[in-house]
Amino acid sequence: MTDIKPVYISADRIKEAREEKGISLNRLAQIVGITYRTAINIEKGRKSCSPFVLRDIACELGVSTDWLLELSEKKELEQTKADADALNGRFLNVRFIRTETGTKQELADKIGISAYSWNRYETGDSFPTMSKLVLICSSLGVSSDYLLELSDVVG
Repeated sequence: MTDIKPVYISADRIKEAREEKGISLNRLAQIVGITYRTAINIEKGRKSCSPFVLRDIACELGVSTDWLLELSEKKELEQTKADADALNGRFLNVRFIRTETGTKQELADKIGISAYSWNRYETGDSFPTMSKLVLICSSLGVSSDYLLELSDVVG
């Protein structure tokens, strides 16, 4: 298995986007359904969050998840919050990637996770941590916006 290091949202970027939108940190926390203390820790880069909190923050601030994670300089988000809300917490493009690129075992081996974990991601029974999300994206050459269905652009 691959040694996975924690991944955090860029403290500078989340604060920049939040201030550009004129949203207080307390209000952002309320909107995305986390505590104010958790929001403080995420914004200061002391705490990671789930891919869905990342998605909700990106949608609310109108920025790309890849930009928040410093994986891309492309700041703009392609879809709206309503589009993301329609997903109901699903991680749909994982299955599409598998059907296009290999078996569960082949992809799990490439990423350094178990086929069981990959299957749980695919069925929606479990979701990767942000660290694993970034590992999946880099291993498969896709953007986090694509995996979280915030963009139709693969890479």
